Amino acid sequence: MNVNIKYLLIVGIFGVMAGILIVVQSGADISQPEIYSVYSTKAATAPVDENDGINPDETVEDALVVAPIDGFSDRITKKPYGIFITPDTSPVQPEKFVGYHTGVDAEYEDVDGDIPVYAVSHGVVERSGIATGYGGYLVVLHKIGEDNTRVIYGHLDPQSLPAVDLEVEAGDQIGILGEGGTSETDGERKHLHLGMLKPGNESLAGYVGDEGDLQEWYDPMSFFE
Repeated sequence: MNVNIKYLLIVGIFGVMAGILIVVQSGADISQPEIYSVYSTKAATAPVDENDGINPDETVEDALVVAPIDGFSDRITKKPYGIFITPDTSPVQPEKFVGYHTGVDAEYEDVDGDIPVYAVSHGVVERSGIATGYGGYLVVLHKIGEDNTRVIYGHLDPQSLPAVDLEVEAGDQIGILGEGGTSETDGERKHLHLGMLKPGNESLAGYVGDEGDLQEWYDPMSFFE
């Protein structure tokens, strides 16, 4: 084989390898939703084992949930599930709500620009619109493990919301956080309210007056820790 041809072949092979390496390295910087096992409540780094309590007929997608927003767990700094809120004692000021918090709030006042919100699991959009206390919001009926669980995503930009009856998969972008202090969040700060309702509960309430009523909601962190 001609020496020049050999040289060109070698250079070409190394060029392809370098290109692959660049693509892989650049892909590592892409933000991806955190993935959790519903059953272990720990971050899943491998496919779910068939012997860890999961129904063998379930798919891996059914058994996993993803974080609804980047940095979700670390940003629940003011209003966790079950905290009792009054205008005088709230960690958020000024405060207009009173009651026990039915979900968790992930705070993003310090982050500029669009912040995407993701579907936590496979599901179907049941409600999509604007509600007092939330601004833009979604209710998605998700398949999480063996259960159908309604999840409320509150304080989203109404213009970013998907249509009712849309089928979504875990990790699909389903909206963008609303701008704090505007109608997009009903005047609230820039944050995501995530509420997870137990079967039979269809309430949009972000707070309840009786602590016993909290039993109608899951603590979201039981799924995401």
